Amino acid sequence: MDRKAHAESSSSQNDKTFFGRIERGVNRNSFVAAAEDGSSFFVPGKFAEQLHLYNGQELTEYEYSTLKDKIDFWRAESKAVDLLAVREHSTAELRIKLARREFSEKTINHVITSLTESCLLSDRRYAETWIRVRLRKNPEGRAMLSAGLARKGVDRSVIREVLDECIDEETLADALESAAAKLLRSRNMGRDKMLRALIRRGFDYGHVLKVVNRSFPNQAENTFD
Repeated sequence: MDRKAHAESSSSQNDKTFFGRIERGVNRNSFVAAAEDGSSFFVPGKFAEQLHLYNGQELTEYEYSTLKDKIDFWRAESKAVDLLAVREHSTAELRIKLARREFSEKTINHVITSLTESCLLSDRRYAETWIRVRLRKNPEGRAMLSAGLARKGVDRSVIREVLDECIDEETLADALESAAAKLLRSRNMGRDKMLRALIRRGFDYGHVLKVVNRSFPNQAENTFD
């Protein structure tokens, strides 16, 4: 047997060497995969049933590693689905939340790909929802909406496409009127203060000036210092 064939044969034998075993967990419906090196991980009963695992089952190192990858993926995917059930998330947001729960980058990438392919995760849908909520609760101009989505990690090309589809002149006019109405309800709101506030929110100066002058007809001016 040549050196290469011997190495491959040795590797194959090592792959079949006992590395760990499935043990009963703290309750009869759960299991633990325990390795000889002292490492271990929890296996929920429902996953053990799906994978036909049983108490005392011996595992090779490859089987142990593969099983851990599957459990990590299922746990991460389950957590991601729970988060998405509460509200839409951007891909970047979901990555951060899964990373905080100490899932590996490999597992997170796998989950993101799976959820995207199944349409449970969509940056476009997230952006559309985020814009609708933002315009209702805290109306802003297009530039500020774009910046907000960028901070959420949404790709610039997706932002442009969604804004082009969701934001037109009428929508911006309604948003400006809504923002102005909210500011008028604030205490000590004066003309110049409102003007500056609306400009900071990304609305067009000319349109802002018209709305502000209409709101403060006795103080109408063309410019402010």
